[in-house]
Amino acid sequence: MSITTRQRLIEFIGQRELTTAEEAARALRCTPANARHHLSNLLSDGVVQVVAERTRDHPGRPALLYTLS
Repeated sequence: MSITTRQRLIEFIGQRELTTAEEAARALRCTPANARHHLSNLLSDGVVQVVAERTRDHPGRPALLYTLS
């Protein structure tokens, strides 16, 4: 049985405690959009929660920091 992207994402967050979608994407070798998609589903399922926002050095939305619920 192969491990799913969501399972890998949960393990990654468990090891780091906090992560952004971009950090998760780099670690899982997927696109940031794909990581955000999975994080959004995990957020809806109550598996992860957003605990803070990280401002960026460039224009754009702040990066959300996710942790396991």
